Amino acid sequence: MFETVDDVAEAATEDWIVWLPPVRTRPVAGEEVATLLAHTAAFSPLQGVKEIAGPRQFRLDTFVRQALTAEHEHRQVFTDWRSTFLGSRVRRDDLLPGPDAYIAQRLYGEWLMDRMAEGHRAS
Repeated sequence: MFETVDDVAEAATEDWIVWLPPVRTRPVAGEEVATLLAHTAAFSPLQGVKEIAGPRQFRLDTFVRQALTAEHEHRQVFTDWRSTFLGSRVRRDDLLPGPDAYIAQRLYGEWLMDRMAEGHRAS
């Protein structure tokens, strides 16, 4: 989820360097996950478990790099296939959803701009 980008960066940081594998992912806004979960809880799911994915595909390292850059973060993101994702080795497509996933609508760039605007208002 978009909201976990800071946690992903923190878990992958060693000596101010964020080490991430260049795996593909389709991050999604937490509010859309919550909406799908509420809908699934209120109505009988037609096909059992439903995956959700964001509208665009990113490499994990690119996703984290964009967030850190937007936050004027000083850590550098380095791409390395030997790096783990939250302690696990992952292959190129392990974080992608299946073909029947629900595709959320919220774009990461829009979400990030809203997040930055909220941060400026809180200051």
